[in-house]
Amino acid sequence: MYDKEAKKAYYLKNKEKIQARKKAHRLANIDVYKAKDKERWLADIEINRSKAREYHHKNKELIRVKKKAYRESLKDEFYTMYYIPQHHYIGITNQPITRLRNHRAVGRITTGWEVISTFKTKREALDAEKYMHSIGYCG
Repeated sequence: MYDKEAKKAYYLKNKEKIQARKKAHRLANIDVYKAKDKERWLADIEINRSKAREYHHKNKELIRVKKKAYRESLKDEFYTMYYIPQHHYIGITNQPITRLRNHRAVGRITTGWEVISTFKTKREALDAEKYMHSIGYCG
């Protein structure tokens, strides 16, 4: 058996040499380490994917309820008419954050957007939007 104190003393005395030797070994065998890391990484991805599939399969209804509650939490109690100046675009929504995210997803620039008006009912908002489109705004 090794004496722990002697081993520790040896390591502290030769620390720089030991670290240099380890570093040289890693550099000399870098391709081997990269291949092993990639194998571990790919295996981890597959394990995580299978765990995620299993979780979603077991909790499908719970996930659906949580997603619906989240979407509902984003809704306002009113309809917002908004304007995106770069595209001369007028639109209405009761979920401004989600709607602007969707605009960005299709490549629209949404910086500088502003709220024009809010409406209690969807019918009022649609009528106002129709009027704005008739005077030249895109939509």
